[in-house]
Amino acid sequence: PLWKSLTTGKPPSLGGIPHDTYGMTTLSVHTFKLELLKALGKREEDMTKIQTGGPDGDLGCNEIKISKDRTLGIVDGSGVAYDPEGLDRAELMDLADRRVMIENFNCAKLSPGGFVVKVSDVNVTLPDGTLVPRGDVFRDTFHLSKYAVADLFVPCGGRPKAVTADNVQQLLVNGHPKFQAVIEG
Repeated sequence: PLWKSLTTGKPPSLGGIPHDTYGMTTLSVHTFKLELLKALGKREEDMTKIQTGGPDGDLGCNEIKISKDRTLGIVDGSGVAYDPEGLDRAELMDLADRRVMIENFNCAKLSPGGFVVKVSDVNVTLPDGTLVPRGDVFRDTFHLSKYAVADLFVPCGGRPKAVTADNVQQLLVNGHPKFQAVIEG
């Protein structure tokens, strides 16, 4: 007997479903998030989120387009965009529609506490006075920083070895998790 299987991320010539076209991985992760919130009695619109994987990537782009949360920070290969009031949703949608990296975020759309740090940046002072010596290191460790505190952490193409036995304690603040839930595909 012949059988077929379905896999995302592979071309149709190999029996796959292109997940960037149909949002397969994103939909499953997003559905898990919605079901978790439902079980907790919470609404997505009331939640804050930190996301790795930006508007240029398959998963990050789709997550931006379908989510209704207040996204505080996005990390991608180009850097970090963060706003304690929430990143401007219309600007995120525009970047996702154009499939460009987060370094293209319009800084005029940030609140006074918001910032964009590019991987090429050196010795950048953030609005709160924090000095960032190297943008690439800041990007790689942002999820461990004091800024990355939210209801949800959704790694959509996260940084390799982002959480290890050596740094997992940095995901806690005073012994409590920085995120109520981590939802990864």
